[in-house]
Amino acid sequence: MKAFSENNLNTIGKDIARWLICGKGPSIKYYDDHKEGYTSIAINQAVETSQFDFWHVIDIDIFENYDLSILNNFNYLVMPWIPHVAKNRYFYKGINYYAPGKKNLDDLLSSNKIIRTLNDQGRLYAYSFLPDINNKILPNIDRAVNSSGVIYNLLKNIKAKEIRTIGIDGGTKYANYFKKYENKKLTTSHQNYDDQFQDISKTIFKTDILSGPINMNLPLNIYVGCEPEQEIAFDVLNYSITKHTSISVNVLKLHEEVSAKNLDFTNIIDQKNTGKTPFSFQRFCIPKLNNYHHNAIYLDSDMLVFKDILNLCNNDIDTKEFLACEVDSAWGRSPQLSVMYINCNIARWDVNNIIKLLNDNKYSYSDIFENVIFSNNWDRSIPCNWNSLEHHDESTSLIHFTDMDTQPWINAFHSQTHIWVSYLIEAINNGFCSIEKVQKEIDIGNIRPSLKYQIKNNLCDPNEIPYRVLMKDNINYFPIHRRGSSSLIKFKYSIKRYILTIQKIFLSIYLISYKKLRSFFGKMLDFISHEK
Repeated sequence: MKAFSENNLNTIGKDIARWLICGKGPSIKYYDDHKEGYTSIAINQAVETSQFDFWHVIDIDIFENYDLSILNNFNYLVMPWIPHVAKNRYFYKGINYYAPGKKNLDDLLSSNKIIRTLNDQGRLYAYSFLPDINNKILPNIDRAVNSSGVIYNLLKNIKAKEIRTIGIDGGTKYANYFKKYENKKLTTSHQNYDDQFQDISKTIFKTDILSGPINMNLPLNIYVGCEPEQEIAFDVLNYSITKHTSISVNVLKLHEEVSAKNLDFTNIIDQKNTGKTPFSFQRFCIPKLNNYHHNAIYLDSDMLVFKDILNLCNNDIDTKEFLACEVDSAWGRSPQLSVMYINCNIARWDVNNIIKLLNDNKYSYSDIFENVIFSNNWDRSIPCNWNSLEHHDESTSLIHFTDMDTQPWINAFHSQTHIWVSYLIEAINNGFCSIEKVQKEIDIGNIRPSLKYQIKNNLCDPNEIPYRVLMKDNINYFPIHRRGSSSLIKFKYSIKRYILTIQKIFLSIYLISYKKLRSFFGKMLDFISHEK
């Protein structure tokens, strides 16, 4: 057998830079339409449907379904050195757990005709899972939840440049062809196949691999509405998207793209129509920026993403100009266009015409951003968890810090400050931002000074920030969006901040005292209860 390595694969006469991974999901029916130009690799039973370059198998019981005739459906087999077997002792609620067996591929040559034949023909490739083997010849590959994740790790190891998928659809459905395997479906502890995308995300993170479904134009452009003073918020949002995405994306600053294309805007006459942010109307330039082709996403900068952006793209947009998010009535907030999935092939918006209608008093600001009067071909079909306004729980895909006075980079007392700061620290550690940039933004006055203390001390919880540090936020910092406010508003805002700080100080003292008392009495009880 051969090691699944770059040197060995260079001899097969195929382009090992461009791969197509094929699973059993519904989209596998389109395989023959997209396979040209790629080296294909089929997962398990997907090999039955067509002709493939590679067949990937981890579990030895897959071979129970086949005889030597299956060898005609592929050129090469790739397997772990120690294949997995079903561990029946872990059988629980109808679920078989698979784990490495006791036999390696050499051991199986005598009992498995398919493996033996392929080895004799020079068609067997192998790798190892850490720490299964000390063999220095075979590449060591990280484990993953599903086979697709393992294959991504394999292909990353050989420096693949493009990895596309088909039949890797997530959810719980197989293609109709594979209904005969329904009883074997989801033979792990997982309830669906969405977990595989987390493994894919980890593999492509911080790489230049072009990755995603074969039918998507990639990389996907994500335009972020922001201003220069929101640099740090943008960096953290960019990191949160990239961390979780299983597809290649370009996260772009919308105002820079508008400026680079020299797009001119009609002046807005009435200041009440300018919107909360200068970039409010720039989002209508996205189809033009995208050359009226493919799909794109618009996001505000004051957000964090917790789930794979591919999930947002799975909403049906084929016949719509764009999709927006539903609004949870419990939030008591107006509808927004702060998350938009845009079909740039259909949308033909003229931002200057929209502004002209605004200037002519034919539209109001709410007509545009709440009632969406400029389009009759859209809907709010994206679930509200993709624009969760100031709310976070386990179902949240995207949180929107829409209240500017309390945004975590401005105000330490936001209820989700600890989450945002944790992402900021991760963004710095992964090169999406820097402590020097944070310091620069503090010096300019764009973010609160106490952020530096949190970063240097790896301190996410604002309740652990010393009061002396918090007081610097009050003395040395005033948010930029408030600097043009009236004196009365500024005074009220300052008083509110001082009250919150004082409240925090007293709370801290109370908690410290409580912990000390609890520790003291605990020690007393231990002493009394101690038997000599």
